[in-house]
Amino acid sequence: MRLRIIRDIIDEEIPFIELKGTARNSNPKTYQLTNADTLQNAISELDELGMFDTIIEQLKKQSFYSHTSSNNLVIPDQEYRLLAQKIPELKRIAEGISRAITQTIDDNDENVISIKIPKPQNFEDLKITSDKLHKVFSQTLSAEEINGGIRIKNFDTGSYWVDIIASSKEVVAIIAGLAWSGVVVFKKLQEGRVMQQQARELKISNDAIEEIVEKTKEKTNEIADMEANHLYKMFFKGKNNEQIERIKMALKELADLYSKGAELHPSLNAENKIIEAFPDFERIESIMSKIKKIEGKK
Repeated sequence: MRLRIIRDIIDEEIPFIELKGTARNSNPKTYQLTNADTLQNAISELDELGMFDTIIEQLKKQSFYSHTSSNNLVIPDQEYRLLAQKIPELKRIAEGISRAITQTIDDNDENVISIKIPKPQNFEDLKITSDKLHKVFSQTLSAEEINGGIRIKNFDTGSYWVDIIASSKEVVAIIAGLAWSGVVVFKKLQEGRVMQQQARELKISNDAIEEIVEKTKEKTNEIADMEANHLYKMFFKGKNNEQIERIKMALKELADLYSKGAELHPSLNAENKIIEAFPDFERIESIMSKIKKIEGKK
């Protein structure tokens, strides 16, 4: 998980990491805990991060953590004294980690694009990914009418994410278009691979498998061509078949990177229209080509 996402989760839960309770007139001594469920939920969210294991394991053994009916709960004096010590300690640790992450990462500019790269096993893998990304951006952003480009901003420490910063919102929009169309090509590429695998499992003749391979390549190439022409009309001027071919090649490279686990995401601070222009990789099955929508409006 990215450091800035971890920080955001921590910052969201910090206000709820507090002990709210009052002593009851009872013997033996007990306390009324008035935020049992809220506190439990906050601790559960932090537990998912795997960064507070020691202290959270102690808290999970207490009765309040298994209580789910309401925020109000009566707990014994011994448990309350433990919570009075451990809850503030957990909050201090969480606040410290949040500050440390903030000092580590850069501010998230609205023109930043975050790239999740496939997990490399060696330097050769890293070089292959780097070369592919270079092809994607150099082939599409080097045209004369594109006034600007990108530069690497930083590597997200502790994960396989690279932040690049675009020189303008227009460049961000082009990259968003590439990211979306790349998913459309990737889905067609995956369909072809599934068909090929099914053919091999059925143990049909090699000639038939080769024909399927060729047909699926043709279909993927056809989709890439359609998407490249669409992007050219959206962001470029005139008629330049060489540029269309470069976009087409970039989309195929992106599709291949997606198949290995790569993702492209907009800045967390980007405008909604930019965020919506990028594909949602958690709902990739629902992503469709934008060509039909535009043609429909016409």
